[in-house]
Amino acid sequence: MSFAEREVRQMLEGARSNLLQSGLPLKMWPLAMQHHATAINASPQLDGSESPWQLRFGEEFPAMHIPFGAKVLFWNNPKRADNTAGKLPPTSNEGIFLGYYIQPGHDWKGEYLVAKLEAADYHVNWGALTIQRTKRLELPSEGFIFPWKALIDSKAPKADRLEDQVIPQTPKAVPLESSMHPPHDEYEYEII
Repeated sequence: MSFAEREVRQMLEGARSNLLQSGLPLKMWPLAMQHHATAINASPQLDGSESPWQLRFGEEFPAMHIPFGAKVLFWNNPKRADNTAGKLPPTSNEGIFLGYYIQPGHDWKGEYLVAKLEAADYHVNWGALTIQRTKRLELPSEGFIFPWKALIDSKAPKADRLEDQVIPQTPKAVPLESSMHPPHDEYEYEII
């Protein structure tokens, strides 16, 4: 396997891992792959050497390291008014972390990609999920939580009893005596 093939495989495996951990649907793969690429560039190498970001810019990646699909609290962009709450909309929302907004030239200006958690299950499956950029976000005090994964797991059918989780064994077939083949002592043999 060549170097390029190995790198492509690593990116695909990372995107799959992001989607599996977050519980987000497969159609979110571009964001999952972009997040994985940024995480690789921002993390120190396995041999202990500096991260690719540090080698290029001379400093550590200045953003918080947050897993893809984790719950965050983000502050609303003042230019993006939420008119549904009247004159007193909340200044922050619960959301799902979707990555970092990296500008051309690999220039990061402190913007994160997030989506509102409110009605996200509808928007991801049936509509367009609105992805927002924000400069201010915080993690919940409980640590990393994956709300989309919890939602998917809660909707998955579960067996109520242990007996329902066991695959029943098929009964062994009992040989039947056939009337076409009577027992041996009833046979009549004729010697010719």
